[in-house]
Amino acid sequence: MRIDHSVLRLSLAVALASALTAGAHAQLPNDDCATAAVAQLGPNNYTTVGSMNSAPVWPCGAGARDVWFRFTVPNDAGYVFDTCAQNNHNSVLQVFSGTCAALVSEGCSNDACGSMSQVLLPNATAGTEYLMRIGGFIGSQGTGILTVTEVPSLTPLSNQDECGSATVDTLTSGEYSFDNSGATTGVEGQVDPICYQFGVGGIQSDIWAVYVSDTNGEAIIATCGSLGPSNDNTKLAAYPLAPCSTIDGTAVACDDNSCFLLSEIRFPVGCGESYLVQIGSFPGSSDGTAGLSITETGTPCAPGAIGSTPDACNPPVPNSTGQPAEIAASGSLSLADMDVRLTVDNVPAGQFGYFFTAQGLSFVPAPGGSAGNLCVVGNYGRYIDASQLHVGQGVGSPVPAGGLQVGNIAVPQNPPLPAFTPETWYFQAWNRDGATSNFSNVVRLAFTP
Repeated sequence: MRIDHSVLRLSLAVALASALTAGAHAQLPNDDCATAAVAQLGPNNYTTVGSMNSAPVWPCGAGARDVWFRFTVPNDAGYVFDTCAQNNHNSVLQVFSGTCAALVSEGCSNDACGSMSQVLLPNATAGTEYLMRIGGFIGSQGTGILTVTEVPSLTPLSNQDECGSATVDTLTSGEYSFDNSGATTGVEGQVDPICYQFGVGGIQSDIWAVYVSDTNGEAIIATCGSLGPSNDNTKLAAYPLAPCSTIDGTAVACDDNSCFLLSEIRFPVGCGESYLVQIGSFPGSSDGTAGLSITETGTPCAPGAIGSTPDACNPPVPNSTGQPAEIAASGSLSLADMDVRLTVDNVPAGQFGYFFTAQGLSFVPAPGGSAGNLCVVGNYGRYIDASQLHVGQGVGSPVPAGGLQVGNIAVPQNPPLPAFTPETWYFQAWNRDGATSNFSNVVRLAFTP
């Protein structure tokens, strides 16, 4: 049998052309940025089966074989884009602002929810259009759902890269967002012993802020529950506010993985106390955006109140008034201001009393036959100088009905103490009470420079 090779070659060419034409017609309609499908709030079905690769190169998750959507923001709010529901492939998600000709990445995510992805836009302006592309890890293909959710706006941090600029962002309780993309890894806060977790001690691409407490209790700072983090492996630490060159070894809390790969730190706080907060990534992981929440538990501070009342002497022993003497402080914890005022209420009128301070805290019941408990110990100084103690008529005068007051505190001179330092100091009040004596509870003041 004779084979006509020219006819065979023609048949193969026709078959190949037909296959290429069929492939061109089978291209997904939203395979390119220019032909991105319109996404709505809520679920949007998609498929990447048969999709091709598009530029630019994925910065996360080795994404490939992608499709595109566009979304116009209806309200000033935050927005979460995710592929977390009903997907049968390992998705990667990137969100852009700008145009197809000038794309600006707003976040890239891989494995934020299992093998799926989330990106958070914490503050979006109504009318702004965003472009999204969905691909697969190393080209994984499949079908799924892109969900667009509107959430309350978060206060964005200014992402200060240097510890020395931390005070630019002064935080209290609330919800914030951050982006440590492009941040450098500083020298501070990289060798603290309590940050040595999973064989690594440092915090990568760290940014800094200052947190000021408005409660006497506990602070909880977390990235847990963060909607749409592209930084899905965070690490957090907190330090008493001090010069940045001195903070290593002083961390009050540090955490890497309290909630899967996200973080939560908890530490006791007092009214007006300030802390440096270090926010970054676990070394070797991806940087990006995430939410940051600050929650306070305990007793809300009165206006102007500062300090905390340690449990060591709380509550104090009642005196002849039938009530325990209660100490309080107000003003500023900054030593530059030297603006701290002390008061003690429920002190028996007509008796003598004074305040004293030291850096030690203990529990000494009934010292010298007193009815109360001594808790401030160590190298202490007493406020019995006429320029510092105000008890109505001068030193040694009976305590007035309103209790004891110290005006703006200075370093005690009886006995003398060295200058206050930006560290923790404890204050307590003592008073005579007929044939015995008594003590107030303690106020703890963590001074800052």
